[in-house]
Amino acid sequence: MHKNFIKKIMASVALLSVCTCYTMPVFAYTNEEAVFSRLNNEGKPYKTIVSTIENNENKNEINQEEIDKELPIECEISYKLDGKEISAKEIAGKSGRVTITLKYTNKEEKDVSINGRTEKMYTPFLVVSGVMLDNEKDTNIEVNHGKIINNGEITIAAGFAVPGLVESLNLEDRIEVSDTIEISMDAKDFELKNIMTYATPKIMGTLDIKMSDFNELFDKVNSLQSASIKIENGAATLNSGIIVLNSGVNELKYGSVILANGAQTLNDGASSLNIGAKALNNGIEEYNENYNVFNQAVGTVADGASLLDSQYSDLDEGINNLNEKSKELSYGAQKLNNGANEVKDGVDLMSEKVGNASESIGQLSNGVTGISAGISKISESLELGKETISGAESTICSADENVTDLISNLEQKNSALSSLIESQTDQNVIDALSAQIEYNNEIKVKLKTISGQVQGTKQYVEGTSEVINGVSDGSKKISGISSQVSDGMDSLNSGLGELSSGITKLSNGVDELAEGTGTLYGGTKQLTAGTNELAVGSSKVSNGIGELSTGTTNLYSASNKLNYASKTIKNGANSLQIGTSELLLGSNQLYTGTNGLVNGITSLADGSNQLVNGSQTLYNGIRQFNNEGINTICSLINDEGKGIIKRIEKLEELSKNYDKFASDKKREEVQFFTIMDGISKVDVDKDKRE
Repeated sequence: MHKNFIKKIMASVALLSVCTCYTMPVFAYTNEEAVFSRLNNEGKPYKTIVSTIENNENKNEINQEEIDKELPIECEISYKLDGKEISAKEIAGKSGRVTITLKYTNKEEKDVSINGRTEKMYTPFLVVSGVMLDNEKDTNIEVNHGKIINNGEITIAAGFAVPGLVESLNLEDRIEVSDTIEISMDAKDFELKNIMTYATPKIMGTLDIKMSDFNELFDKVNSLQSASIKIENGAATLNSGIIVLNSGVNELKYGSVILANGAQTLNDGASSLNIGAKALNNGIEEYNENYNVFNQAVGTVADGASLLDSQYSDLDEGINNLNEKSKELSYGAQKLNNGANEVKDGVDLMSEKVGNASESIGQLSNGVTGISAGISKISESLELGKETISGAESTICSADENVTDLISNLEQKNSALSSLIESQTDQNVIDALSAQIEYNNEIKVKLKTISGQVQGTKQYVEGTSEVINGVSDGSKKISGISSQVSDGMDSLNSGLGELSSGITKLSNGVDELAEGTGTLYGGTKQLTAGTNELAVGSSKVSNGIGELSTGTTNLYSASNKLNYASKTIKNGANSLQIGTSELLLGSNQLYTGTNGLVNGITSLADGSNQLVNGSQTLYNGIRQFNNEGINTICSLINDEGKGIIKRIEKLEELSKNYDKFASDKKREEVQFFTIMDGISKVDVDKDKRE
């Protein structure tokens, strides 16, 4: 507001001031006082003439008088050559970058009453100084507060200052209104023509500023503060929504890690199950190879028992030759006993293999149980992920709606501000409203960027939802395969039970066979010991042959059952190996997919964290802008603005009350004209000679 006020002053007098120095007639009023002063090139006055004009009947009476009185505005001038201080005499004829500094001091200090307190203020003077420069010697001309006028041959550099104004308004540290004029140029053989200065105390009277002129501004300030609060609340709502979104994404990330761990456990279990299935299949093949040997031994025993049974009827007829054949019989019985022991060892080995197979099947069954449990955990994690994704989608939609509402709100405010501009005539108000529209557009661009980020996050979350659904379908397929494997394990356990039962019967038969062959072997020994016990030995042999025949029959039947059971086990083992291979392939795919899911959700979490930081930064920025910017401005205008207007009104009074300098009566206009001596190389050389 302060800067706009100063701009208003400057815009009102700048053109008038420049023209006054060079084009305006000296006398424009019929009752005025004009003060003409000459200053040396160091700023010291050495001659002052007061000229007055009065309207007496039919003519104007002009009076002039030279006086010795301090001027209300004091001027200090300094020179620099290439940035270094230099005196007026030393700079003449030099070349380089020249800077001329005119510093004005207001001597018209007054005590005024503002809101019941006595304050120091200065009668406001506008000071305009100008000089004509030669374009052939002076180039790149600049003035800090003023105007450059170039007609091709000469350049007029005119600047203005308002000494004491910022002190009167109590704004020393808040605005930059200089009491200094700086004129810079690139000079060649530097010389300076007279500097002309015009000063007037009547600038405030031309503005006619009143408190009523600012009532609308105060109303707009309150509207601005209300709108600023709404923007801050909207930013806070957006930030809260994004924080909720980030929380959901982090939960999704945690669930994806649990899912990945479950997939790892499933994959490890499937690998162990596949290895066990291969081991079972290999064990069955090894068993089948040993079974062929066993079956051959059973066939040999069966053939021997059948032959023994068929030939025993001739035993009675060959009793006379028994003594001679007893050694051969004893030898054959010994071989038979050894074969029975070998068969017994084979049956024990087969029983051990079946026991190992049973233990492996138990491990496989535990692995299948672990897989089922892992699949259940995965399903639970997937359901949790689906709920989290659903919550994230809802939060993102809410955030998107909030951003859209904010953008729409800003567009409505800009439309209202544009309509308000059309109804304004005060350029300062138009500038302020235009600046607000521009700032709203910047906020709108940032909000659209955030909206694009929210849309991208929404698409990513939707993609993540599709991935989780795909993983859920895969988990259901694996669960079906696990059920098939479990059914196969049940069949395998059943077949293994039958195999174990057959081996038990086979072992009993072998034990009986071994016992019979032992008995046979003992009988042959007794036979060789003497024919006296031939009848008893023959009876025992007959009993042993009967038992042997029964044992071989049972052994043959058990062997057939064992063969059938081994085929069943073989088929089950093949199915188990195929199923575990498919399970391992599916678990590998699931594990790979969950790793991709974890990586994607991790990236989503990182993006969500960045979004939280960005929204927090936006909220903090808007809050800081409100606290340090809007609220400060509103406070300055509402709390201090009225006080400043009071000071301006006092300045108007001081301006109107300055109605004479050296006259004995009030004048309608008091003007000050000063001519500062120039710098000539010729004059400097002359002074040196003198």
